[in-house]
Amino acid sequence: MLVLMFSLNSCCNGPLYAQEVPAGSELMEIVRMEEYYRNTASLRFDVQVTFADSAVPATILETVTGSYTIDYDKYHIMLDSTEFVQGLQYNLVIFHEDKVISVGVKQPYTDVLRVPLLDSLFRLSQVLSLQVTHLNDTTRRLVATFIPTAQYSGYSIDYDLRNYVVRKINYYIKIPASPSAGNTSLITVNFTN
Repeated sequence: MLVLMFSLNSCCNGPLYAQEVPAGSELMEIVRMEEYYRNTASLRFDVQVTFADSAVPATILETVTGSYTIDYDKYHIMLDSTEFVQGLQYNLVIFHEDKVISVGVKQPYTDVLRVPLLDSLFRLSQVLSLQVTHLNDTTRRLVATFIPTAQYSGYSIDYDLRNYVVRKINYYIKIPASPSAGNTSLITVNFTN
């Protein structure tokens, strides 16, 4: 008994981290993130979206800022001068600068992460690997790598491992950021609040 107490004491004096995500359970991490955003009432957060050449990510070519308010399937999103509103029956997109309003039928708000990683056909035909790693004691990173012919070349999500709140998403997309740029663009979405 004394040996067991000594062993526990000696191994637990340093910093403690959450258990690593076992290989094969990456999809459950995605489900938990999506469930948080789908099932949290009166959720509000701000975003900053930046667009750059992936070869020179520090040189930002364009920035869009916005705010999201989501209450189950109702939402209000403001991205620069474009507003998205969904109520109980209708969906509106308002382009303030162009003075255009688009009205449609209510749409389910189901795709928080914008890449269909939970779609098995998409994964089989496009994704080479999914991996979750710890960045620190509160943050995990999910990384997806894609086949050479896919639209994406890479995708990563940094999220809080305690509550699955997304902090940052990086999309590496095969479109040039500018005529002189390489062939992959980096879109970064930073979440605050």
